[in-house]
Amino acid sequence: MAYPDESYRAEIRRKWAKAIEKTRSGELGAQAVVALVTCKDGSQKEITIQTTSMAEIYFVIFVDLTEPILAEKKREKLINELKKALKEIKTLKGILPICSFCKKIRDDKGYWNQLEAYIDQHSDAAFVRNVQKNIIPIISFTMIQMADAEILWEMAPASPPF
Repeated sequence: MAYPDESYRAEIRRKWAKAIEKTRSGELGAQAVVALVTCKDGSQKEITIQTTSMAEIYFVIFVDLTEPILAEKKREKLINELKKALKEIKTLKGILPICSFCKKIRDDKGYWNQLEAYIDQHSDAAFVRNVQKNIIPIISFTMIQMADAEILWEMAPASPPF
């Protein structure tokens, strides 16, 4: 481990010496100094340098806080993302007044809305359009009738013969 900045190195040494002196003078508890250390590979680690004593033996303990700090930052980011997602969630609740014939839904203002438009406004649901297999013959027959009616209409004279 290294401190490439000489002034920062001197500051850490002063803090460390002060912590050792407090430990030697008998002040209670372990004394800790937090430092940002640049490693030989260029990566940076946040560590604590703790001094403590037991009887007449003094200990210096180095604890790498990098992983716990990164884990805490990741956890905070995830919590913020979840809070944001929770705000964006739309849920339909309660009783929806729906017309039995046309399937429109009445909103709070009394207006009747198409089912898809109402759900689109009040939720994040997406619609996928499909046709049931048993409806295809009915649709085909209706389209044939419409095509026949259009042909008859085109065959009709532009103006009445009288």
